[in-house]
Amino acid sequence: MSYPPAVSVGPLRATDLDGYRHLGVYKASDTSRSSTTSLTADPHLTLAVAASAVYLVTLALTVAGDAAGDFKFDFTVPTGATMSKYRYLANATGTTSEFGTLALASTAGSISCDGADRPLMIWGTLITTTNTGNITLRWAQNTSNAIGTVIRTASSMLLVRIG
Repeated sequence: MSYPPAVSVGPLRATDLDGYRHLGVYKASDTSRSSTTSLTADPHLTLAVAASAVYLVTLALTVAGDAAGDFKFDFTVPTGATMSKYRYLANATGTTSEFGTLALASTAGSISCDGADRPLMIWGTLITTTNTGNITLRWAQNTSNAIGTVIRTASSMLLVRIG
């Protein structure tokens, strides 16, 4: 991908920003899951990505769940794409931070829950090949529990195209 030339004189045109794309989505409502450990696509946190592109990926989530259920997640990405070594940080129990580095988008991460709303930040780099498609957050309870695990309204996913 070639980046647009710098504009030295005159106003900035919309076409001058081709290649500098920010894509974002947020949850319009809570999503709760109970009695399931099957990773399932979140109904809100999915974005279409271009072929042959590189994106910085950032998610800012508010997660709540019972300590017996906890929370696990991974991503689906277009065929051939890689999202290697993505990281996450959670204030899982109000006093303990959890940090992890995962090898691939399809490797599930997990955090502890304690019933309260807790922040979870996830970030990484997505590299697509010749295929377009979607990046989607999938999640479930880490251990099946009748008390629901929830991702709250206004949790978000942001992609910044950098290549």
